[in-house]
Amino acid sequence: MEKQLCSQQQQVEFLINIHRPQTERVFPTGCVFDAWEYVSTLIRSAKVRIILIDNYCDERTLTLLSKRADTVECTIHTRYNETFKEDMAKHNRQYPEIKMVQLPHQAHDRFLIIDNDVYIMGDSIKNLGHSLTTVLKTMFQPEDILSKLK
Repeated sequence: MEKQLCSQQQQVEFLINIHRPQTERVFPTGCVFDAWEYVSTLIRSAKVRIILIDNYCDERTLTLLSKRADTVECTIHTRYNETFKEDMAKHNRQYPEIKMVQLPHQAHDRFLIIDNDVYIMGDSIKNLGHSLTTVLKTMFQPEDILSKLK
């Protein structure tokens, strides 16, 4: 497998921006670690709740969400299969529970709700950085998004 690297310019821009509060981020193809670190930071910042709306979750999703504080409630809205249900059950036996809700229909966009902030992601959380993608903080209220899932 060929290793994909961020260019030196991309790495410099990342280091310059890492300490600046960001409401939007663009991750070039191959910047998998940078995207992983950014989302990990968002997840660790949660004080009350995390809600993920993403059609394509797997054990990598659970690994990311396990970085939250033990007191932070977490729910994933997804289209899950038996393998993911089994992964979730194993996760929940060992770590603080993540609740799972079957999406009633496919949702094209992916949303990450951290407390009362809503982020939209151009790719599934487990795949961020594999190809050009963005993470944007929106002006939506969480209930604006959640009410549309019903």
